[in-house]
This record gives sequence, C-alpha cells and structure tokens, in this order.
Amino acid sequence: MKNRPALQMAVLLAVVFVVLGNGRISGGDGEAMYQVTRAMVEQGRLSLPPGALPPVEIVLVESIDTAIPYTVTGRDGLAYSKYGLGQSLAALPLYLLGTAWRGISGSVHAPRAAVALLNALLVATTAGMLLKIVFQIGYPRPAGQVIALAYALCTPAWVYTHTFFSEPLVTLCLVTAVFSMIRFAQSDQSRWLALAGGALGVALLTRVD
Repeated sequence: MKNRPALQMAVLLAVVFVVLGNGRISGGDGEAMYQVTRAMVEQGRLSLPPGALPPVEIVLVESIDTAIPYTVTGRDGLAYSKYGLGQSLAALPLYLLGTAWRGISGSVHAPRAAVALLNALLVATTAGMLLKIVFQIGYPRPAGQVIALAYALCTPAWVYTHTFFSEPLVTLCLVTAVFSMIRFAQSDQSRWLALAGGALGVALLTRVD
C-alpha cells in the first residue's frame, strides 16, 4: 500500500510533464549525449558521426568568442562526447521505441521526440521516490505529497524536464541511494546496500563531478 501513492504521484507528474513538454533536444551538451545514443543504436559504436555537432560559439564578454568543445578526439581519430555515458544509456529504451514508431509512421523525428521525454519521466520518478522516503521515515501522506510536489513544481527540476541534460538522472540516483540506505538501516538486508551502490555507480557513470 505504501508504494501506490508514490506510483500515482509519479504517473500524474509524468503526464503533466509530457503534456507540457516541448519535445525538443537543445544545447550542445544535450545534443552530444543524444548523438551517442543514436550512434549506439544506428551504428553500434560510441563515436559520433562526422558533422553531428556543428561548431557552436558563445559570447563570454563583449568582443570575445570562445568555441565550446562538446567532443574530444580519441586515439583512433574519431570524435567522442566529453559527457558521461549514463544519460545516453538511459535513453536507449526510448530511442528504440521511437525507432519502432518511425518504422510505423515514417516520421524521421520519432526517435528524437521519444528521447526528449526522458527527463520528464526521471523527474516524475524522483518525486515518487521522495514520497516513498517520507513514508519510510514515518511521516504522513500529506507531508510526502507536499515534498514531492515542491520538488517537481517549485524547483529547477521542472525546467530540466525541457532539456536532455544529465542532472535529473543523477538526482534520481542520489535519491534512490538515500532510500536504499534507509531501508538497509531498517531491515539490515544487504540487497539494499547493493541497490545503493548500483545507484551511486550510475550517478558516477553519468556525471563524474
């Protein structure tokens, strides 16, 4: 019974975020991580196809232009994203769903549109996990609902649902690790330690910093 309110919260917020989402991947870092997902599915490799990331410039101060290096060149001479692999791996199921829909509908943008939903789902899931944590430490349902909604709707988390940045995945990993450690302290079952370690490992795979 404790899981049902958390699931309901996650589903409700996922619907809200998906309906209000823009369905786009913007920014060089988000594009770099998306192109890695695309390369893994379409070419079976981690390197980026030539021209996947056109040169981008940003004005730091007036009259000074600095190129943003979204990729690094490997020893094999190919271009690789400089960002963690976790976000690109997490997007694989959605990319595959988008690829299937592309085959049915003929829409070439289907994989990108599907992947653009990832952060909305991650933020909604994190809100549900926060609600579970509140329940687990003994607070009533209204307190958990307030905390979950405050996180999802009153913090930059909502803004991140419109991006393909990796912060939502890292946040979910950290919250999952906290929940797992609480469960371990209460039950002394080692499987919760394994889950906490796995969540932190995914966080490191996503963002080393």
